[in-house]
Amino acid sequence: MADSPITEEIIKRLVAGVNTRDVHIGDFSDVQLYGRKFRRRLDGIWKESASEVGCEPVVYQSILWWTLVWIPIVSQISYFVMPYRECIPEELETDRYRCLPAPTLGSQVALHYVTGLFVVGAIVLLFWWGHSRVCASEK
Repeated sequence: MADSPITEEIIKRLVAGVNTRDVHIGDFSDVQLYGRKFRRRLDGIWKESASEVGCEPVVYQSILWWTLVWIPIVSQISYFVMPYRECIPEELETDRYRCLPAPTLGSQVALHYVTGLFVVGAIVLLFWWGHSRVCASEK
């Protein structure tokens, strides 16, 4: 992708673990990584190097969010992300990522908020519709 900010230097730093952070996210965590912007599948030497350090051969930009029942509430930080292949045995329900800080994209944050609002709106609408049907059948 020509406009992708994921450069060879970023891939090199992720593979080598230079200035990276390991992020662990459980199924019921109060934080989640959302988004896979600029997704780039690695090939050649980078694919082999990622596999050697236990990571999937893919890099993308994602946002770490504070969440409430998986609904994004507050964006924390953007990362270039390379997911690990396997969990640590004592953390079986946890996804692991090797992350490198990235510039935050307002459009990506806005998309996540709109998606979250849509989901909440759909849930509220379904509850309202179900409740109105139950009330109508009781009359």
